[in-house]
Amino acid sequence: MSGKTAVLFLAHKWDLFTRLKYQRLFDEIGDEAPLVLLIQSSDDVLRALSVHPTANHSVAVFDPQVLPQVLGYPYLNGDSLLPGSNHFPVLAWFRDRPDIESCLVIEYDVEFSGNWSGLLLELIAAEPDFAALHFRKLRDDPKWRWWSSLLPAPGELGWIFARRRLRRSFNPIYFISRKAIELIDAAHARGWRGHHEGLFATVLGRSGCRLVDLAELGGFCPGSEQDLRSGLPVAELSTMRWRPEVESTEFLERSTGRTLFHPVKRGWLFDGKQVVCLDE
Repeated sequence: MSGKTAVLFLAHKWDLFTRLKYQRLFDEIGDEAPLVLLIQSSDDVLRALSVHPTANHSVAVFDPQVLPQVLGYPYLNGDSLLPGSNHFPVLAWFRDRPDIESCLVIEYDVEFSGNWSGLLLELIAAEPDFAALHFRKLRDDPKWRWWSSLLPAPGELGWIFARRRLRRSFNPIYFISRKAIELIDAAHARGWRGHHEGLFATVLGRSGCRLVDLAELGGFCPGSEQDLRSGLPVAELSTMRWRPEVESTEFLERSTGRTLFHPVKRGWLFDGKQVVCLDE
């Protein structure tokens, strides 16, 4: 994989929590890649950005109300970006940046106990088309709630009955190539629908793309189970999961110095050296 790699920090608020996390990314990524704040437009966000601009003044604001018109296909869930369509801002951004060949997308509630530039460089060196977490086939996780959201394009309906091909991933952080982005964009344009965590892995897997699990790439994520329904205590769940939220005590106890955590919503963050408790 050659060409420029960008880092997108995806957020819907611009408060102290997100500002500090973006600043850390800016400090650690440095000149390794352009860093962009990809943020949902609102009066509060625009007001906050005018008072607290990003360190590099690199902001892409998106309006969820117009993204389906811009891209030319609908959200999974009516008029709502969530659940399942929060990749739409990334697709639209890529269309406007033909100079970018790959991208690391990081949601605001992901935390990392290592240096972000180190993770980025490992991903670039691995040359995946799509790198995420917790890749599973239907038989491995038949109770995953979003399998039923996957619907192929009208001309490809027969494909869905080969259910062994269905795959899913966990995408609060992911690395994706332009080739993969364009395959997803084209699949949507043909009529494919589905939650992005099923759509990406399924469409890209069937297209022969190179899929890489971040847990296997560099041990960035201990544990494989993602919620308490597994019966496991929190300390044995994956550090990257849907719920429950990660507390600072768990971060300190389970960090290897290069561990990804999710979700970290509010109250604390890691500044690259120590845990910082916030009282906004």
